[in-house]
Amino acid sequence: MMHEFNGQTLATLKHNPFFKLLLPPFSGFLLDNVRKEIEKDHAVIEVAFQSSRQQSPPGDREIRILLQKAREIDRQFVRKSHMPNIGIQIRHEDIEAIRAERMRLLLDGVYRILQQMEKQPRLRKAIQAVLDRGQFHEFILKILNLYIDETRLLSNSLKLPLTMRRARDTALSAVTKAMLGAAAKVADECAVIMFGMSF
Repeated sequence: MMHEFNGQTLATLKHNPFFKLLLPPFSGFLLDNVRKEIEKDHAVIEVAFQSSRQQSPPGDREIRILLQKAREIDRQFVRKSHMPNIGIQIRHEDIEAIRAERMRLLLDGVYRILQQMEKQPRLRKAIQAVLDRGQFHEFILKILNLYIDETRLLSNSLKLPLTMRRARDTALSAVTKAMLGAAAKVADECAVIMFGMSF
């Protein structure tokens, strides 16, 4: 899902004159960022799986553990990432409320689906038993929109040269618009995969 979301976002930005020169290094940066978010989502899913096996609904303790794991993943990302003339210093206090909300939404949703899979082993049937089409669409869209909100806040973590700071608002607006469009498309596509075409 996140790879498709990233692809849709980059496809839109290719048509933006502002990003034509920036896109090659920026696309690599976005891809690395998506990979780290996938790693975080895998951690959430693993906690949901363990909680389901133990028949113990996840709560605040699990969220605290996942936030710590996310900080470790962020530190690895900062060490490895490189964009010319741009530094990164993530301010976790700015983003952790939204990050925790996204984690909780994904954690609770996956836990409920895994619980249902004990009765209906097929993923699609389990999802359809837990969520109707509209709820599933809203679930995917909310997860992606919270990611977008977190990304917007993370823009404050970028250390830019003075000449580039003036363009930050323009760039952020373009990226946000592209992401919102991509989120809507991906949510639609996921709903079709799980529930079929809507007529």
